[in-house]
Amino acid sequence: MKKYLLLFCLLAFLLPSPMAAQSDSKVRIGMTTQYAYLLLSQPYEWSFNLEGYQPGSFSQIGLSLDFQLSKRWSLNTGFQYGRYAYEDEINEDIFILDGQFFDDGFLSPHEFIMVDTKRQFRTLGIPILIQYHLDALVPGKIQLSLAAGVVANANVSAFSEEWDGFERSLAKYALDGQVGPVITFLIGEGKSQISMAPVFRIGLTNYSNNQPLIGISFAQSPVLKPYSMGLEVSYLWGL
Repeated sequence: MKKYLLLFCLLAFLLPSPMAAQSDSKVRIGMTTQYAYLLLSQPYEWSFNLEGYQPGSFSQIGLSLDFQLSKRWSLNTGFQYGRYAYEDEINEDIFILDGQFFDDGFLSPHEFIMVDTKRQFRTLGIPILIQYHLDALVPGKIQLSLAAGVVANANVSAFSEEWDGFERSLAKYALDGQVGPVITFLIGEGKSQISMAPVFRIGLTNYSNNQPLIGISFAQSPVLKPYSMGLEVSYLWGL
């Protein structure tokens, strides 16, 4: 995803602004991308997972639509495609009988083994962010603002090396909160702009559907709430 971020920044400088765009445009459209360090929550209900999630990465790319509501306030929305990637260190209770491994019953004798499994899932999201614009750092050139809001996500695909049921364990929909400062560089008398935002994103709802594991009613899927800290870059031009 890092190479896409570099390509995105290059295109932002090369793409021309529309001729009809004005510096006082109330609506802007453009592209956005984000790359972040990913952490995941650790609380579990009863689960085979004893070691917990390992740090990973979150990346996204999408379209952005910005509405200037007043001199101080604006509303940002759009459409995002995101990817969560991480490792799960599982201390899995594996049951052995006649040299065969079983993980679907309480058989004996048994032993504990460590399993490192790579997992990832992809989402489609719609952000709704409110942005408050502070006084310009450099009038007509550099602006500073604060943004906060939510992102509604739909899980569209998932992959796990060690668990075929991982995709079934995910909730269909989830909600994230997002907050962070935004530095905006105005280009061509404000006809277009590049924004850079250190972003903190937190899972407000459980990405797991809390369905029973391996047919045991009291063995629930672990709680899965992502937390990410990264950089979001946007290129917008006035309509």
